[in-house]
Amino acid sequence: MEIKSEGPIRLTKAVIDAAWRRRSPGHRLIVRDQECRGLALFVNPTGMAWSYSYRPRGIDPKTGKRWPNQTITIGNPATHSPDDARIATNKLKGQTAAGADPVAEKKARTRVQQKKRGSTVRRLIDDYAKALPARPKMRGSGLPSSSYVSDELAQLRAAALSMNAETTPAADLTPSDMRKITEGVGAATARARFGALSRFLDWCLDEEHIQANPCLLVARARRPRAPPARSHYLTPADLARLWHAAEELTEPVWRDVARFMIAIPGRRKETRFMEWPQIDLDAAEWRIPSLITKNEDPHR
Repeated sequence: MEIKSEGPIRLTKAVIDAAWRRRSPGHRLIVRDQECRGLALFVNPTGMAWSYSYRPRGIDPKTGKRWPNQTITIGNPATHSPDDARIATNKLKGQTAAGADPVAEKKARTRVQQKKRGSTVRRLIDDYAKALPARPKMRGSGLPSSSYVSDELAQLRAAALSMNAETTPAADLTPSDMRKITEGVGAATARARFGALSRFLDWCLDEEHIQANPCLLVARARRPRAPPARSHYLTPADLARLWHAAEELTEPVWRDVARFMIAIPGRRKETRFMEWPQIDLDAAEWRIPSLITKNEDPHR
């Protein structure tokens, strides 16, 4: 592209209109302003723009020379009149005089915005789904089971859906978004979703996608509370009736399983997968491996 420079001349609306009429394909006209040094109007075949050229303060430590000139776009004649462009330029001059570099700062802001657009909740959940199976358990030891991972991701996706935040950058989530997951659901569901979301945002914090976990910014009084502990329990008379009722089961093995769970007591899954190597009769112990316990920790 052929570039032609004119001026300095006092830029007015008439000068701008005249420069626009002189545009031509393959040519760029630069008209420098007389009143504000560094301000210029760039006239391209398809548009115009105000720009400010400056040289950042300081010396490049690698070369020992001053930094090269930088050019930053301010706007165009449709958004800024000549006086508005001069005001904006003088503001930038004040920043550069203080040692700032507007071009570098603009690029940094652009990078941040690009990273935010690429770090939506939906995309990060997909990344989290790959990372979660390899993350150590928060309680106990070892890695989470496939069933835990599946349930955790299901709760997390339900939380994102209830917040209508799947396409929202994770860095833009606020405590008010967190509170939406408690609307219209029971206490247990709300707590499960809130917990899954908070653990996901902890991972986002570790990966530097966000600066803080907004779940932690929700007041404790407004966080989902644990459902009340179950108050129902079987009395000795109830257990006696259940013990005798087990006699009616068609398979003796199920009668023995039912009575075993009453006597120990034991959970169904743990009892179902019980094996002789887990039993130490001399010590009167049943060592339950983590693979079949509810919290996935070994139990004695």
